[in-house]
Amino acid sequence: MGARSVDDLQSVSVYARDRVNPYLFNYAVSVALLHRPDTKGLDLPSIAHNFLDKFVDSQVFIPITILWDYTASDLEAEHRLWYYWEDLGISLHHLYWHLVYPFKSGDRAIVNEDRRGKLFYYMHQQVVARYHLQRFRNNLARVVRFNN
Repeated sequence: MGARSVDDLQSVSVYARDRVNPYLFNYAVSVALLHRPDTKGLDLPSIAHNFLDKFVDSQVFIPITILWDYTASDLEAEHRLWYYWEDLGISLHHLYWHLVYPFKSGDRAIVNEDRRGKLFYYMHQQVVARYHLQRFRNNLARVVRFNN
């Protein structure tokens, strides 16, 4: 059962913030704020703001030059895609889709949205298509399909 008012949501959030996993807390509050009618239109802070330490080393705030092969070897062909794996924009876009279309919700209206599965699948298909394009651009083969 969700919080009845914004004040209730705030009270529950303050209580839960220090008692649950911070990533779970951030996800749950973000989904709630995105889908509640009384909080629609609120700008959510980026996960890069909430967990800055995951994106920026706090001890390094000076311009530095990092060679493209600093973290891996030329012998590792997959390293040619480092820029794709480190792309903050793709990661934030992917996270946002998981907030808009959460896996589960007590409010059936959220998970029963028209064409929800189709749109969710399409977004993931487009990310994989872009990944394949980047692989081809770097003279790498197509990824072998996962078949479990």
